[in-house]
Amino acid sequence: MPYPSTDGESIVILNDLKMLKSLGHSVGLYCLNTNKHKVDTHSYEDILLWDNFYTYDIDTNSIKTLLKAAISPKPFQIARFYSEAVDQELSRIVRQNKIDLIFYQGLAMTQYQSNTEFKKLYRVHNLEYKVWISLANHTNNVVKKLMCYWMSKSLLKYETRELSGLSCAVTICDSEEVQLKHWYSDLKIRTIPIAIESKKNLNYSSSKEGMLFIGSLDWQPNREGLNWFLKYIYPSISHIPLTIAGKGEFQCNLKNVTIISNYESTEELLASHRLLIVPLLSGAGIRIKILEAMKFGLPFISTTIGAEGIRHENCGLVYDYSEDWINKLGDIYEDKMTLNEISKTLKHNYQSHYSDDAIGHDWFDLMNSI
Repeated sequence: MPYPSTDGESIVILNDLKMLKSLGHSVGLYCLNTNKHKVDTHSYEDILLWDNFYTYDIDTNSIKTLLKAAISPKPFQIARFYSEAVDQELSRIVRQNKIDLIFYQGLAMTQYQSNTEFKKLYRVHNLEYKVWISLANHTNNVVKKLMCYWMSKSLLKYETRELSGLSCAVTICDSEEVQLKHWYSDLKIRTIPIAIESKKNLNYSSSKEGMLFIGSLDWQPNREGLNWFLKYIYPSISHIPLTIAGKGEFQCNLKNVTIISNYESTEELLASHRLLIVPLLSGAGIRIKILEAMKFGLPFISTTIGAEGIRHENCGLVYDYSEDWINKLGDIYEDKMTLNEISKTLKHNYQSHYSDDAIGHDWFDLMNSI
């Protein structure tokens, strides 16, 4: 459920919706409303972000669902999001509304309407198999490592064989476009990032206090990276306040750390801190939180994986070792002049590569071509 947008995935979905609507397309939204992240949708039909809204309640963690997923020929993480009732309802909606393009958000959705001849566009949030490889490589638990490798292998098989029926795939970063073209030489593939919407007219100030981590706290790569930061880096710089913001449960008893599970405005969070941290050790795709920081002008420090796919020339602080993080954070946090210069460069890079005009032009050309 992408509304309200509280994580990178939902931000991408709403951004694409708004962009398609701005180009004159009629857009309907169909969502799986999972038990784990249940959303009250009574007011959804009145929201102007879409022309029609449909939803289906699904329990992806029920015993019945998990057993069916376990014996399915599809990857477990794909199969548990499948419902025959949804497929039947989608067929009816497509026929009745004379829909000419199905726009899939996320890999699990591509299993729906797989045998139909409609044009299909897959929005690639990330290459899923890479997420699980990274998770496997960064755990010392043997059972968990084997499970992650097994999951990665099954997802790789799906991603390399089951997407040939698409009309187009749209990635968020260049590296994933290259990978998909290697697998599907005949498929139209484009990279189109997202433009971040500003709801408030706020500005960056290096006089603000504290570091900010923002992201879904129930996504395993976020938790893994955050735990690494809190264990190996933060004890050495614990005089700097840290805010951890995102949906999901997360426990931390360290002094000077504040956890916010519900917040209304990402921009207000960015405006109230001096520096963003992105300590990801695993994962794939582009980090929406960095794009938000770039548009706002909030300097960030990240791992290589965290900054993957983002054009942050001359303004991103990217390090992979805890010692480098400790040394750089200790210096840069107090250097307000450098932070202000980085802020200006971030804004310039954002306007050059991720502005509404640039991205709108890319979508216009792509939709016309298909």
